Amino acid sequence: MNIGILLEKARLAGGFSSKRKLALAVGVANNQIGYYERGIQIPSDKTMMKLSDLAHEDTGYWLMVAAYLRSDETARAKWASIIDLYVMTKQSDSKAA
Repeated sequence: MNIGILLEKARLAGGFSSKRKLALAVGVANNQIGYYERGIQIPSDKTMMKLSDLAHEDTGYWLMVAAYLRSDETARAKWASIIDLYVMTKQSDSKAA
């Protein structure tokens, strides 16, 4: 669960040639993208939604990842279980379709 993956997908899918342009597109300061990549800060839910939309990724999944990363150790275990269940459900839904 690495937000750097989402950032790279959003940058490439959005056609942004730099992190600065991605930052402008999602409405954050230039240095925020680097903070997100290094795990120093976790994007707000609003920013996560913008990034996942740009990347054409599942917004629900990435919001859960953000909640997982923001949570304490006890809650992290619960979030990990929820995310795993969500992923398994999505996979079985796509196989059934």
